[in-house]
Amino acid sequence: MEREDTDYLKPPPLTPVQVEAIYGRDDPQADQVAQGVFKALRAAVRKGAKP
Repeated sequence: MEREDTDYLKPPPLTPVQVEAIYGRDDPQADQVAQGVFKALRAAVRKGAKP
């Protein structure tokens, strides 16, 4: 009975198709946007601003 209660803690691994459906493919444009956001945050922190 204990095994049945804890089965949800160890789900089966995702297949590559499931991973792609959940997370999508790599998007180069999204990477560029993220880099710009991090750059802006770093600049704001250097100036002492709070995000």
